[in-house]
Amino acid sequence: MSMGSTEAPGADLPAFRLMNAVFCEDIRREDNGKDMLLGVYSGDIVVARCPTRVGMSLWLQYVSAPVRAGETGIHLRLRFDGHDEPVSQIGLPFMEEGETTLALRGMPVAIDGSGVLLLEHRLPGQDWTEIACKRVTCPDPATEASSGDTGNS
Repeated sequence: MSMGSTEAPGADLPAFRLMNAVFCEDIRREDNGKDMLLGVYSGDIVVARCPTRVGMSLWLQYVSAPVRAGETGIHLRLRFDGHDEPVSQIGLPFMEEGETTLALRGMPVAIDGSGVLLLEHRLPGQDWTEIACKRVTCPDPATEASSGDTGNS
């Protein structure tokens, strides 16, 4: 759920450090400014059937230095291990130095089978780096087929 990532800043690169990464079903903002995380995946993401689509939300906390105006501070993507194509991708600016919370709500994720969902980020001038992961578990098709046959004689 939470992984530390320390990036060595170059001459023109901001410093970023991931403090927390939470995978959940939804994030809501209360009137008092607090975030409410709903359906937090504390273990595997277990779906009832495959293939399916789920709305994935991510609540991320970074410590960062600002980037120059007009530049994207960070790119984030979700992809399944072993696949090159991301299931979701976004670029975000960081305008202020210090702790930043990103609440990314309802990103559609297509799940075709069991595997590992990777959260990766790319900082300015660097390659993609894995910062968190979550195992996805689908029902075994053989078990699902045999349980569907009961009572159909």
